[in-house]
Amino acid sequence: MNDLDFPNLNDNYKDGRKDNHACFLTITYDNGKLKKISDYGLSRNSGLKKLYNLMFELRFNQEWEKK
Repeated sequence: MNDLDFPNLNDNYKDGRKDNHACFLTITYDNGKLKKISDYGLSRNSGLKKLYNLMFELRFNQEWEKK
């Protein structure tokens, strides 16, 4: 996460295509500061792409329990 330099990322990313995936990401850092990113098309930013892939993989590489 630190490699992303997320405080300096854009707040909005769009790839121009319609009917694409979207991600709304909120990152809390430095004792409560917020960075909100709206990303239509799941980013042309390579750092965000890596983060999304890590998050999406959590579906498969964790043992989830129903409660």
